[in-house]
Amino acid sequence: MDNTLERVVRDLIREGYLSRARALLSLFQGEYPHLRLELEAAAGNWKAVMKIYETLSEDKKAEYQTLYKTAKDRFKGDYTEDIIDALQETERGNFEGSIAALEAVSKSYPELVEVIALKLEIARKKKDRERVRIFEETLRKLDPSHPVLTKHEKTVRSMLLDWMILTAVLISLALSVFGLFRPSTMEKNLAEVRNQVSTLSARIENVDRAINSTYNELSGIKSQLASVTDLQTQVQNLGTDFRNLEGFVAKSIEDLKDFIVKENQELLSKVQMPGRGIYPSSMFAISDVSIETLRSFWLTGYRLYRERKYSDAFNVLYAVFSALKDKEAYFKDDVFYYLALVAHESGDLEKAKKLFEEFISNFPDSIYAPHARYFIKKTE
Repeated sequence: MDNTLERVVRDLIREGYLSRARALLSLFQGEYPHLRLELEAAAGNWKAVMKIYETLSEDKKAEYQTLYKTAKDRFKGDYTEDIIDALQETERGNFEGSIAALEAVSKSYPELVEVIALKLEIARKKKDRERVRIFEETLRKLDPSHPVLTKHEKTVRSMLLDWMILTAVLISLALSVFGLFRPSTMEKNLAEVRNQVSTLSARIENVDRAINSTYNELSGIKSQLASVTDLQTQVQNLGTDFRNLEGFVAKSIEDLKDFIVKENQELLSKVQMPGRGIYPSSMFAISDVSIETLRSFWLTGYRLYRERKYSDAFNVLYAVFSALKDKEAYFKDDVFYYLALVAHESGDLEKAKKLFEEFISNFPDSIYAPHARYFIKKTE
């Protein structure tokens, strides 16, 4: 299964079908990080390449060391101002200006491609030709293989072929009518008619060749779809194993939560109450644990946030960030950002604003900094 998936994903990347490769890898969240690294490199998302590289095993790091150095050389630093410009243009109602600003950072934020694709479909339905042109040009620069583009191009080719066939039929009908109602001039114009028929025959041959070419293209697409269908069948056959794995992961997370909050006496012996400030006195802090353990706690806090268990999530995330204050970890800004986001989602806007301000002060170059500024402005 691993070899088959790697071969399919790499073929899609090599052929430029980045959206399809990204959709396929989304079925295996958390797995195959080296394939996600190759995909982001193909998309030019060098910041993501560097971040994913840090999560690889030592063997994989050695294998992708050259690609990592390339990412460091090509990464162009801070896109904060571009994001701020895009947000300001959106608030003014200048969507074209917003798209122009976002184009510069779209490779660092691949999800913007789907936003532009959605806007393109809406513009097509509204028959807004100017916006369709702008969105098509933008999407073609970002992902020329996107299904929204390829589907439209097939429709245009089909309509053109139908038009050509209809034109040929109308010309043939016109010649027949002309011959029927002008019998006295038929003999005089016979040579001209023959020339027209010859020209029409040549056009029909060209149409026939175009039809054959289109049929060959459709056959190739059909073969690709058959390969995807085979892969989908394999994935469906593994459905039971994935469901069992999902149940096992869910149970492991619950066990880990119990381990943090209730059962692990060794960890609880290291509990220290935090100082006063914007943090509730009911939270705990942890210390003297490894980075890997803290990373597990961070993922637990994130899962609690996704489950909307904001109180538990805030406690766990704050404990992790307290333990990371004097340590170096690539996920340190992730922990603090989601700590502030949990406060915002739970409705404590005053606390959230203070946390977002503290986040920007501590991590001004983080990829979350533009989002933190957005929430600060929203709570004012």
